[in-house]
Amino acid sequence: MKLLLCSLLCSLLCSTGLAASAAPQKHLVVLVHGLSGTAADLGYLARRLEADASVRVLASGANEPFPRTLDGVDAGGARVADEVRQVASAYKTISFVGNSLGGLYARAALRELRDAAKDTFAGLTPAVFVTTAAPHLGARQTTYGPLAPLLRLLPSGVAIAKSARDAMLQTSAVADLSCCEALAALALFPKRRAYGSAAGDFMVPTASALFTAASSDELRAAGMRLGSEDAPENGAAYLIRELDGVDAQLPPAEAELAKALDSVGFERVMIEFESPGPLGTPFAHNKLVALERRPGPTASLIKYLELTADGRPVMDGLARYILEELAAF
Repeated sequence: MKLLLCSLLCSLLCSTGLAASAAPQKHLVVLVHGLSGTAADLGYLARRLEADASVRVLASGANEPFPRTLDGVDAGGARVADEVRQVASAYKTISFVGNSLGGLYARAALRELRDAAKDTFAGLTPAVFVTTAAPHLGARQTTYGPLAPLLRLLPSGVAIAKSARDAMLQTSAVADLSCCEALAALALFPKRRAYGSAAGDFMVPTASALFTAASSDELRAAGMRLGSEDAPENGAAYLIRELDGVDAQLPPAEAELAKALDSVGFERVMIEFESPGPLGTPFAHNKLVALERRPGPTASLIKYLELTADGRPVMDGLARYILEELAAF
């Protein structure tokens, strides 16, 4: 009998110790891919975040397959919101990382998810909101690739993909995210960060990702250079907390968007990749997030050329930042 009691007591103590050492998941971090993306795009960041037992990553797949990213910012954001609602009840806080067009999807999802009476999102407390290479000012300033200049020449009535018209500011979708309910929802997050590349982003230039007309030199001067653990090899990362005149020298529509976003308070992080040649480093848009893809022709190309591995230290730094902020909840 004594042996049996000892055995039961040992089992109880062991199980209690295990329960105490395994922190329950309480933080939901939603990763939102961009145009033609997949839920696997931010896989590297997801693995870094989920190394913390208190975090569960929802890698959004609501806007797969590719045609779903063509029907506009509002539609994409609504699908992300529906996806969040399905799992929200199990968690305490919610954070977002929106990549490229996914940054706009995430902002649109906030508007759908917010409970204005409680200042929560699907019942969850807002924690951290991050965008990476997101076209906050639209894509009219895009300098790389032949598509954007052609789209800029099209009249607003031409039936191109709704997402392209949104990005070219031919609709009110992006402006609507920078006012009223959408802006109020964004302001509820205690921490907000925007990442952008100093050069070489063929889709979303610095001005749009960091919503400022400041040059790379001005951003360097205004920022604090981060350590090598947060920056690409042979590159640099700068954290900018305060920036004056974000709307100066921007076209009027973009200037209004920049001023609205800056009003809620954002940290900006500018990433510089090694950039030989007059065009700078190509593929910075995908390098920034260490982009991954599921098996297929694109994935094979990226893996073979290792085009995106330079961004892993940047995502390491982003993961550390998010986890440090979540530890306060």
